[in-house]
Formats: sequence, structure tokens, C-alpha cells
Amino acid sequence: MTEIWQDNPIVFLNTYTRIFDIKDKFEYRYKLCNDKFICSLKFNNQYWESSEKPEKKLAKEDVARIFIKELMIHVPEKCKQVDRILRNTEANEPKNDIQANLAGEGNSYSSESKKDIEASPAGEKVLTKYEIAKIGKNLNPIIFLNTYINRFDIKDKLQYEFRSSNNKFIYSLKFKDQYWESVEKQNKKQAKEDVARIAVNYLITQDPEKCE
Repeated sequence: MTEIWQDNPIVFLNTYTRIFDIKDKFEYRYKLCNDKFICSLKFNNQYWESSEKPEKKLAKEDVARIFIKELMIHVPEKCKQVDRILRNTEANEPKNDIQANLAGEGNSYSSESKKDIEASPAGEKVLTKYEIAKIGKNLNPIIFLNTYINRFDIKDKLQYEFRSSNNKFIYSLKFKDQYWESVEKQNKKQAKEDVARIAVNYLITQDPEKCE
């Protein structure tokens, strides 16, 4: 896990918000101190700050790593899922394509505006070159998974389980040697669709031709 989030912390965070359908925005702010840049990150009413760096890009990556370390403490399984997806994507695509698809090369610092505030809507960057919104978003992800299993005569079963916490529901899904978990939802249906959507995103990275 270390290499992925250390080398590409912004990619890691954007992928995390994408696959878990998180609506909160990342808000980055910069300030100049002794000719060095400090980047702060506000997310979901929490605040982090980088150490002093010679470039904005380095400061942004530094604060992203700080945030990721906290995620690893609080939601380690979800971080492992993101790591697996990024590694599988890396194995299946040229490195330049990964950077373009996951990070969004059009938003790199070489071409970004000089604004000191940068708001990144969760999910604005696509996970891969395949349009995730087309599969598992417009289509019912549960139906999609069942169709996928039946169409390709896959013998492994989709094993769903749910639990309730604070009057909200969490669904888990086990398929082959993979395990996913939804975020907390208001009802079972939403939680099941959420975890199914995560699984669909994973399948897109693994076997995009079948998903299309």
C-alpha cells in the first residue's frame, strides 16, 4: 500500500471518493510562508495542514498523505480496496494512461490557475478511461452484477451480508477472493446498491471488455 499512496496521494484520494460515492468536497487552500508553500485540506468539517514545501504541488501531496494516514487508521479495509484497484489498474494500463485517467492530467499544476482555493468535487475525476457513470450508475448495479454472473457463466456466488449501526445499514459483498463494504445508508436497498456499485467499479478495472 505504501508505494501507491506515497507516490500518488492525490490519485488515491480521488479514487477513494469515487468508488465509495462520497459527496463531500476536498477544499485545498495555500499560503506562502518564508518563500515556501503550506497547503491546508478541509474535508467533512475536518482540517489538515502540510509542512512547508518549495512548490504548491509538493505541499498539496504532503497534506494528502497526512489525510490518507488517518483514513488508514479509521477505514483500513476501504483503503486496501482502493489500493487493490489502483494496483490492478496499474498492471493493466500504461503508466501515462493511469495518470491521465485517475489523476486528471488536465488539472496538473503546470496548467492550473493561480487561485489559492481549489475545490475538488468528490468523484469529478474518472477512475479509468471507461465511463463509470454509464455502468452501475444509470443501470441498477445489482442487476448488472447478476447479469454479469449469468452471462459469463461464473460459478462463484455473490455473498451479501448486512448489519445495522445507529439506525443505518451497511452491506458487505464477498465475491471470489474479494471483499467490499458499503458506506452507511438509510435503508438496506441503498446499502446493497452501494456495495454492488463498488464491485462494479472493480470489475471495470479488471475486465472492461466484458463490462462494456
